[in-house]
Amino acid sequence: MSEPDFISPIATRLSEIPGVQAVVLGGSRGWGAAQPDSDYDLGCTTSGNSR
Repeated sequence: MSEPDFISPIATRLSEIPGVQAVVLGGSRGWGAAQPDSDYDLGCTTSGNSR
């Protein structure tokens, strides 16, 4: 299942925030077990004391 058109621009914008090291897709979509009505769970990892 491919991602919808809105995910990539959101992930790109999140990755541009100072201190963000990675943007990840989690939940059922990240695990490859999504249903048609599943939501999209994005998470960020950061370095140091970034806010």
